[in-house]
Amino acid sequence: MAFPGKPAPYLSGHPPGCEPGGTWYETKECGPISCMLCCFLGCCTVLCGPYDQVLYYVPPNSSQAYKQNGQPHFIPGTGQQTGGGRQQSNQMTSTKTSNAKDMVEETHDVVNVAGLIIRAGVDKRSEQVGHLQTGTMVVIAERQGNRLRLVSPVKGWASEVSSSGHQCTKFISKGETWRVTLETGAIIRADEELNSSLVDTLAMGNEVHVVAKRGRRWQIDAPLAGWFSYQTGSGHISVERVENLNPQPGGMIAPE
Repeated sequence: MAFPGKPAPYLSGHPPGCEPGGTWYETKECGPISCMLCCFLGCCTVLCGPYDQVLYYVPPNSSQAYKQNGQPHFIPGTGQQTGGGRQQSNQMTSTKTSNAKDMVEETHDVVNVAGLIIRAGVDKRSEQVGHLQTGTMVVIAERQGNRLRLVSPVKGWASEVSSSGHQCTKFISKGETWRVTLETGAIIRADEELNSSLVDTLAMGNEVHVVAKRGRRWQIDAPLAGWFSYQTGSGHISVERVENLNPQPGGMIAPE
């Protein structure tokens, strides 16, 4: 997706809750200043906006844009509010739900001094099943707006930002370990396209680190960089998940 505006290299860092290593953009959009000028100029529509400067951030390998405070940014003219929100169409909501399986697991650190409340369902009114201490590392497998689905060290749902506006978790890294199970091995190509140049073929038993998923095409960064097919054209699954058995710092507080 082509993002409007131009890169803003003078900005560094990333919004709260966003993956580092992305790109800041600056553009002009219609806002309060544009509206005031248009009202003042009246019929001089040629001189009417947009005049409001807007800065937004796009994480790496993402089609989502975020404001400086970490909230989703609506891109005018695209009919798209990346990351969710009131202006997002029903069609886009359905697409986001159906593509939840394409999310690569992320590791976050609990940073809220009050800890992290874990509930059984995505609904904030669902039963509380746990309370994690500050400093606990958690694995996130799905996002629904501000709600995160945890798979380790406990299963359940939590908020990335609290109702009072405090950041609850901080992104550390993302990636999943999978093992090649196809007897013919996994063909690694340079790009997502099936006709891109061949990099290598990884034999059965090799472990790969997956960092992005696009349908059946997955991207890896170890033991080498490239793309492979999770499912072959003939329907065979080429890899199996290797569970992360490393102990996680921090701990659980008994539910209140």
